[in-house]
Amino acid sequence: MRGPLLSVRDLRVHYATEVGIVRAVDGVWFEVNEGERVCIVGESGSGKTTVALAIMGLLPRNALVRGEIVYKGRDLLKLSKEELRSIRGREISMVFQDPLTSLNPLLTIGVQCSEPYEEHLKLSRKEALQRAIDMLRKVKIPSPETSVRRYPHTFSGGMRQRTLIAMMTSLKPRLLIADEPFSALDVSLQVGLMQLLSELVRDFNSSLLLITHDLGVAAELCDRVIVMYAGKIVEEADIYTAFERSLHPYTQGLLKSLPTLERVITRSKLEVLRGLPPDLIKPPEGCRFHPRCPFATDVCRRDEPRLVEVERGHKVACWLRMGGIGGAT
Repeated sequence: MRGPLLSVRDLRVHYATEVGIVRAVDGVWFEVNEGERVCIVGESGSGKTTVALAIMGLLPRNALVRGEIVYKGRDLLKLSKEELRSIRGREISMVFQDPLTSLNPLLTIGVQCSEPYEEHLKLSRKEALQRAIDMLRKVKIPSPETSVRRYPHTFSGGMRQRTLIAMMTSLKPRLLIADEPFSALDVSLQVGLMQLLSELVRDFNSSLLLITHDLGVAAELCDRVIVMYAGKIVEEADIYTAFERSLHPYTQGLLKSLPTLERVITRSKLEVLRGLPPDLIKPPEGCRFHPRCPFATDVCRRDEPRLVEVERGHKVACWLRMGGIGGAT
């Protein structure tokens, strides 16, 4: 494994609203290495999509951003719009959750898939269209020579997502960000798309930053998992450690909510995390998970735990695990 391609350092993204400041991301540190596949997991509202949008420079105007996002030695937060535009799409690309809203309904598939080649490689329209056809064939769009003349609404959901993946990987980006790319699709389609994404990342030697709420998808695609809760990272580990030796009660709760063959056979009910995620305008004091944690103590309610490395590559922010004090089981 080579050095870090992307370093996110003390990233804070707060949204100014009429009712107060929403602390969506509140001091996040992590790295993505060359050729690595990293997943950010968490419930809705945990801040994982905000992290992705901050990397892409696509946050809304009411976002207040602090920290550093260093890509190949350059802080993306300090680049001009033109400098960022030269990187976005060519070196860093993002596959969004809903392809129907990501694709322009008024333009043909061919026009939209040709745009990256025309914009970044300065190819002629004819050359760009041929590249687009070749890429659509690679992602298994049927009859790509005629499909380029169709409009997005004539494609199925799976074909639209394949088209979007083709567009975002057409220039072989160094870093591909995928935000819940399979959640809007039937389970039968998800497997094929996961395999496709995995093959493209491997063939292009790209790094992958996957955003999802599904630990099963993370296990299928990624080397390392980052667990976020209420705007903070609570645990980070390689995928095997995360499943076999997770330490944070929140991570353990997510794992217990996954359907497994054993639970199907025994007809046991899935466990659910009690309570709801906190209001990020006024988050709880101390550990933000303590109102939902069955192991919370006074120190959890009073002081915020730091993210510390408990073993090589395994970090956790939990008072129960700091200094080997007790532990959740």
